[in-house]
Amino acid sequence: MRGLKTLFNDELQQALVHDRGACVFEGSTGSGKSTLIRERAARLIESGVIPQSILILCANEYCVKETQRLFNYEHPELKAPLITTLDRLCAKLVLGYEKQNGIKSARIYKRMDRFVKKICKDAFGVHLSSERLAKLIDKLIECDAMMLPESEINGKMFDQIDLAYLVKALKKLKKNNEIRDLMDVRSLSLQLLTSKAYSLEACDLRLTHLMLDDAENLSFLDHFLIKQLAADLQSIFFAINRDNTFRFAQGAFPQAYDAFNTTYDNPLWIKAAVDYHTPATIAECMSRLVKKPLNSGNEAADVVAFKALRDKELMMDYLLKNISAEKETALIYRHSSTALLLIDRLLEMAVPFQLHDSMALMLENDTAHELLSIMRLFMNAHDLDAFMDVYEQLDFGLTANQAKQVREIMLVNPQLDVYQAMLECNMRNAQKQKIISSLEAIRMAKDMNAYRLLEFIHEESGYAAYLKRNGLAADIHFYSTMLLLAKRYPKADMLLARLDELKKIHPNASAPLILTSAENAFGQSFDDVYLLDCINTSFPLVGKAHPDYPQEISLFAYLMSRAGNHLELIAYKAAAQVKVRMSDFMYTLCSKEAESEVAEETNKPAARLRRGAKIQHKLFGKGIISNLSEGKITVRFEMESKTLSLSHCIENNMIELIN
Repeated sequence: MRGLKTLFNDELQQALVHDRGACVFEGSTGSGKSTLIRERAARLIESGVIPQSILILCANEYCVKETQRLFNYEHPELKAPLITTLDRLCAKLVLGYEKQNGIKSARIYKRMDRFVKKICKDAFGVHLSSERLAKLIDKLIECDAMMLPESEINGKMFDQIDLAYLVKALKKLKKNNEIRDLMDVRSLSLQLLTSKAYSLEACDLRLTHLMLDDAENLSFLDHFLIKQLAADLQSIFFAINRDNTFRFAQGAFPQAYDAFNTTYDNPLWIKAAVDYHTPATIAECMSRLVKKPLNSGNEAADVVAFKALRDKELMMDYLLKNISAEKETALIYRHSSTALLLIDRLLEMAVPFQLHDSMALMLENDTAHELLSIMRLFMNAHDLDAFMDVYEQLDFGLTANQAKQVREIMLVNPQLDVYQAMLECNMRNAQKQKIISSLEAIRMAKDMNAYRLLEFIHEESGYAAYLKRNGLAADIHFYSTMLLLAKRYPKADMLLARLDELKKIHPNASAPLILTSAENAFGQSFDDVYLLDCINTSFPLVGKAHPDYPQEISLFAYLMSRAGNHLELIAYKAAAQVKVRMSDFMYTLCSKEAESEVAEETNKPAARLRRGAKIQHKLFGKGIISNLSEGKITVRFEMESKTLSLSHCIENNMIELIN
C-alpha cells in the first residue's frame, strides 16, 4: 500500500487493522485521518471484503470527489468503496421508501434562508441582515439537531422573534408548498430506521463496514442515526478532531464522544500525537496563532509568505502573476464577492480553474439580488420584475397592495413606466409628493456610468435610508467588488451583462487551480494555498470581545493547515473606496513569540537604521529607507512607499537590516 505506509507508527497501525466493533481515531489537523480511512478501505478490499459493502461518509460533496480521486490514484488496481455524504445517504433512504410505497416525494432544499427571512418580515416586521439570518438559521438547525420537543422551544427568543412561532410557521410553509430541508430528511431517515419501516437492504445497500471522516461535526440527531446504521455492521470507524468544529458545521455536537464508551460495546479509542501532513514551518505559525505547541512530523521544505498590498486590485494582479497553473493551488476566500473578481480575470486570461462554490448562488443572495435589481430598475423604468423585487428597499413608502396596483396598471397600460404607474395608485398627496421629489434624480441615474450609478444607489437613493431605518449594514465586500468590476465594465449594461455571463460559467473540474470558500475547503488538502482577504471583517469576522472569536482563530489556523507545501497570507488596505484594516491574525503571526516579547533596549536595531539602508519587512518585503523622523520610518518598497510606526516595527521584529 502507498499513502501512509512509510509513516505508520503503532497508533496508525492499530487503527488500520481494527476491523471489528467501534473505533474512534482522534488526531489533530494533518494527522493522517483521511488517508487512514482510504488505507483501511483498501486493506479490507484486499482481504476479500466486497467494495460495495464498505461505506465512507465525507463532510461534503467536494470531499467526496477528492476521496474518490485519491483512492483511485493510490490504489488503481482496486475497485473503490461507496463514498458519499450523510445527506445523500439519507435522501436515498427516504426517496426509496416513498417510491416503494407510492408516496409523492417533496422537493428537498439545501437551505431555507429565503423562506425564514420572509416569515420574519411578514410575521414580526423584522428585516434580517445576512449575518443575523445566518445566526437564526443556526438556532433553527440546533433545535432540529438536538431533537428538541415543542415544549422546550416555547419561550425561546431570537431578538424579537419567537422561535416556537417561527418553527410552526416554517413547518406549515413546508407542508403547504410540499418542500423539506436536509434536517427533515435526516429526521425521516431516523424514523424509518428506528421503526424498521425501511432498511438499507431495501435500497440495495448491504453494508458491513462504515467509516466517517470529519465526524466531529455530526449532530446529536446524526449520532442517533449513525447508531441505527451501525446496528448490524462488523465495524464502524470515526475520524475526529474536536478542535475543528466550526460555525458552518451547523448543529455539530462533538460532546457526544464524551459518552462514546457507553454508546458502543467495547470501543477502541486511539489518539494520534503527530501531524504528518502540515509542514513544520506552517505548524510553527499555527502554534503562534492558537498559542499551543503543534507537533509536526513533516520536515518537507516549505514556505510561509505574508503579503500586504495597497488595494484589492493589486492583490488580483499579484495572484495572477504568481500562481502556478501546473501545481495544485487553492485560492481560499471568506466572501464570495472575492471569487467574482478572480473568476472575471481568469476567464479573460483563459486560465482553467475549478470552482468549489456556486456562481448563481453568489449573485442571488439578498445583498447581490437587491443591488442588481435596483440597477436594472434605474436603467429601465419598465422593468416590472425588478420593481416588484425592490420597491420596499427604495423607500417609496408603498404598501404591498399599492405595489400590486402598480403591477396591474402597467399590465393594462404597458406604455407607462413604474414611476408613472405609482402616481396612478391610490395614495395620499404627501406620499405622491415624496415620490415626485425623488424622481428627477432617479430618472437621471439611467445615464450614469456603472461606477457612478453604484455610488448613487449606495449613498443617495432610498436604499441607503431603507438600510439605516431597518438597522441593516451594507455589504462592503460585495459593494467594493462591484465598484472594482465597474472600472472594468464602465457602462452599466455592460456590467450587468458580464454578471449574467458569470452565472453561466462551466469551470474545469480537473484543473489544478481551485477557487474555494473557507467553508468548502473543509476536509480538503492542497499543495499550495493562498489565503485571501486577511483583513478584519473577513478573518476574523468578529472582534476580540465576541464569543465566536476563538472559533475564528481555530478556523484560520485550520485553513493554514490545508497547505502541504507553500502558504501565502494576503491582505490589502483598500478595496475601491472602502478602507479596510489588516487582520489581527497577520500581526500575531508576524510578531515575536510571547516568551521573547520583552527584549533589552540595547538589542533593538533602531540605532543602526538610517536613510538609504536596505531592510527586509516581514509583510512588504525588501525596501530602502527614504526618511526617519518623529517615530516614523518611510520605506520605498518594490511597488510603493509606506510610512510606518518605527516602534511597532522594532518591537514586533517586523524589519531587519540586510546587506
